[in-house]
Amino acid sequence: MIKISKFILISLLTIFLAACANENLDKLVGDWQGFSWVIEGSESGNDASAVTFSFSGDSQYEGNWGSKNESGTFRMDGDKLYTTEDGKLEKMVKVEYMGMDTVVFHMNRMGTEEHLFLVRK
Repeated sequence: MIKISKFILISLLTIFLAACANENLDKLVGDWQGFSWVIEGSESGNDASAVTFSFSGDSQYEGNWGSKNESGTFRMDGDKLYTTEDGKLEKMVKVEYMGMDTVVFHMNRMGTEEHLFLVRK
């Protein structure tokens, strides 16, 4: 009886986590534009509005930082967003907050903490 209960609990937990991942993925799909870029707790001085991302329902993305552009595939695992630029290695950022119209990426750039705040376009 205990083995069956554990199996049911694990199954329900797996279904719940998969549903949460799908919900976050659904919220992320669309076009985003930066409005604030914070480095080590202070505004960076970088033009956050020049940062744009577009995430599609078929796991493709495009990102732009002014003169730098990238595109490739993405996936989500819990609060982690993994992107793989075409021909490059996979990168990960933590999605610290995701609402219907706002997302906050928590990044670690070579040991420097950064937060990028984006709004849905």
